[in-house]
Amino acid sequence: MNLYQVIHRPLVTEKGVDKKDNERTLCFEVAPGANKTQVKAAVEKLFKVKVEEVRTANFEGKLRRRGRFSGYRSDWKKAYVRLKEGQKAPDFARSNACRSRVINLSPRPGVSRRWFLAKTSPRLVRRSRWLSPRNGPAVAIASVA
Repeated sequence: MNLYQVIHRPLVTEKGVDKKDNERTLCFEVAPGANKTQVKAAVEKLFKVKVEEVRTANFEGKLRRRGRFSGYRSDWKKAYVRLKEGQKAPDFARSNACRSRVINLSPRPGVSRRWFLAKTSPRLVRRSRWLSPRNGPAVAIASVA
């Protein structure tokens, strides 16, 4: 498994940022098949830090409904990576280690963003909340494989 296939994205949540600031612990969404050794090697190589401990947690996909149609979200895995004493936690906003790029989703007037995404590149549509107008400008993050 490639280093870039092990770590999918950093989890920037309120709990994750608090752990990063107070406990030197980073949170990542990782590949479900990745083990602790692979996660440790990937974080050390990509972010150039020393890792003390890795803890992982598996999450089952939740049942979600859209009207009368129901389905399940994908199962996923979270990794908590504690850095060694004296190591500085990387800033994810300035890091290019997860090989993500920001794509501007401003189509021509009169065309919905979701239609524009589906027609241009269907693999970019990962979570619909990125396209929600209440969460700021129309920007999505796409992994480069």
